[in-house]
Amino acid sequence: MEPPIALSYPGRGSMERPGLPAVAYTIARSPYFPLALILALIFLVYAPVLNDWFKSDDFFYLRAAQVKAPSQYVIEAFDFRDTSAAADGPGGHYRPLYTISILAEGELFGLNALPYHLVNLLIHLANATLVWLIARKVTQRPLIAHVAALVFALHPSYAMVVGWISELSALAATLGALVCLWAFMKALDGGARSRLWYLVSVTSYLAALLYHPKAAPVLVALVAYYLLMHHGNLRERLTLRAGLGLLPYVAAFSLPMFVIYWLRGQNPELGSSLAYGPHIYENSLHYLRIAVLPLQALDSSAAVVTGTLASGLVVTSLSWPVGLWPLIDVRKRAAHLFALFWFLASLGPIITFVWGAYPRQFYNSGPALALVVSIFFVAIVDRLPFPRLSRTAGAAVLVVFAVLATQQILDTERSQEVGAAQSRDFIEELRQTYPTLPEETTLYVVGAPFSLRIFGDVYLVKAVSLYYGDIRVEPVSQTQAREIEQSPQPDERVFRYSGYD
Repeated sequence: MEPPIALSYPGRGSMERPGLPAVAYTIARSPYFPLALILALIFLVYAPVLNDWFKSDDFFYLRAAQVKAPSQYVIEAFDFRDTSAAADGPGGHYRPLYTISILAEGELFGLNALPYHLVNLLIHLANATLVWLIARKVTQRPLIAHVAALVFALHPSYAMVVGWISELSALAATLGALVCLWAFMKALDGGARSRLWYLVSVTSYLAALLYHPKAAPVLVALVAYYLLMHHGNLRERLTLRAGLGLLPYVAAFSLPMFVIYWLRGQNPELGSSLAYGPHIYENSLHYLRIAVLPLQALDSSAAVVTGTLASGLVVTSLSWPVGLWPLIDVRKRAAHLFALFWFLASLGPIITFVWGAYPRQFYNSGPALALVVSIFFVAIVDRLPFPRLSRTAGAAVLVVFAVLATQQILDTERSQEVGAAQSRDFIEELRQTYPTLPEETTLYVVGAPFSLRIFGDVYLVKAVSLYYGDIRVEPVSQTQAREIEQSPQPDERVFRYSGYD
């Protein structure tokens, strides 16, 4: 009879393996096992998004990708001299890879919403994985990596980013920025593939900027990591030769920044929503408040942002001195400073919004925020007396956060799903009533759902255009519809939505 297999545990000698296979214990003890559980939880929480349809700005970009031939669309996406509307050209937002990605999805998926949402969810999972990898490398603590991935992936402020197809720009830009940072760290480690990692890092940074310029501040994270975390003599790291390695990143940063500056110079009104003033503090305080109290992080209007100034001041005055507390621990000082520099820089592109920045627009800041929070949280757990009790309390806090954050994400998903379902039902009934319509048709609509009338008839026109081309769409009342039907023209149609209340 073979002797039982023994498993060795550091400081605990060995113990016999119970009935389950040894591989199960190997997997369970792996630092990657908690990451797999976190990713599975994220997928389950966001799975209802896969049943959603299109909503709001989705209609703009989907329709824009239909209008022109793919080759012409790609060329014009990179032509920053095109100052037309944002959905058809840069319009002050030079994001060529974003619009091309929407075009590619349209060619692959057509008007089937599920694969669009699946792509968004998979990118969010990839971003959470990269947050975990970066946090683990910077801190050398798997626990900090687990907390960072959980905080980032389940922060309810970002629910709309995952749920809106048009938010692919934020998701992809964050992915490119995280790949850039991770590859930069791997390149600094040296080895046979260091040049390959460096090339991946620079390329990813440029790609991230071409998805959305909010990825730009990751350059600060690169410099902070190089100066604070990279091994070697500090004096050698500050030499001109060493600094040459950052020049390609500066060049990549300069290109889209020059384009945006040129566009706003040609169209001064494009920059009217960005300026320096008291709103900078207001926006940053609002974000810090929802970061500390994420259960109140629903996407809010500028009016609500203004109302959070007082609570933001209170929360920030209490949280930031405490948040700097890990700096007294020499072992965590470099990692925490790196995270703080990255986080503060990542707020830059958003806090200048005059009209108030919505919480979902801080998705690009999420990885840095998660790292700051996780370092701080684990520092508290480490310093509490009674190690077993402190670990249990820390685990309980994380479970409570996961449950409450999940609840708010599900609430957000349900509220968004209602509007998307109304839009889908409207379009399906319209298509059953009029399978085809000539391009010269004027369609008079009675009772379009609110989800398509949030900003007048803009979304309604774009949603209808997805299926009928550029026909004229005009919302009318029941009385107006009856008057039109009394003397109809050959190119006029009236559609009454049965869901009209």
